Amino acid sequence: MTIIASFAATSAATATTGSQPAPHPRTLFLAGASTLDEHGGDESKFASWGSSLRPFLREGCAIVNYGRSGRSTTSFIREGWWEKILQALEPGDFVIVQFGHNDQKLDKPDVATPIPQYKENLRRMAEDVRAKGATPVFATPIVRLTYGDDGLLTDIPHLDDWAEAMRKVAKEESVDLVDMREMTRKAANEAGEEEALTWNAPGDRTHPAVKGARLYASFFLEDVRRRELPIAGLFVD
Repeated sequence: MTIIASFAATSAATATTGSQPAPHPRTLFLAGASTLDEHGGDESKFASWGSSLRPFLREGCAIVNYGRSGRSTTSFIREGWWEKILQALEPGDFVIVQFGHNDQKLDKPDVATPIPQYKENLRRMAEDVRAKGATPVFATPIVRLTYGDDGLLTDIPHLDDWAEAMRKVAKEESVDLVDMREMTRKAANEAGEEEALTWNAPGDRTHPAVKGARLYASFFLEDVRRRELPIAGLFVD
């Protein structure tokens, strides 16, 4: 897709010419599960769309990825990963929070997070980040590439309710939200199943490979720049 080629060209230009320094160095922390996790870099492996934002950071800014495969909001907090982020946060930093793929697995007690608890966990995360003088940003979970007979994405396994719960908490708590679910859904429906599956690891309908991670990162960048969200200040124009 042309958007992927554009992403690669911009990345190369950034690496060659450098960028304008940000007024103050900032750190962007990533809190999420396997679709945001730090993975290997070749086309056959999973990749993180969050980490794919690195080439576009302003000078002095950094991304620290605490994404962990298989975690939900509940297990991420319980296992201490959330506390690690809080201990490292400085005023002016940002935290992208993206969970849902594992929260919705209600048949797995270690990660199951019913909607009411999911919303409370998200509220806690927003409050904790703000208490540190940093800024939370919610990102709804990306789609799984499961298509129906009509050639369009389905919500199997079910996840839309968790995405909608995140939208509601974001509105109630005045947290900036990037709707990765809707953007990835729109792109995958327009591309069709055959093309969209090239964005993911072979045989995988959930986890992006490098191609998909770069594409999804471009969606994020375009959205925050268009809406002029504060987090857009971390990135070169």
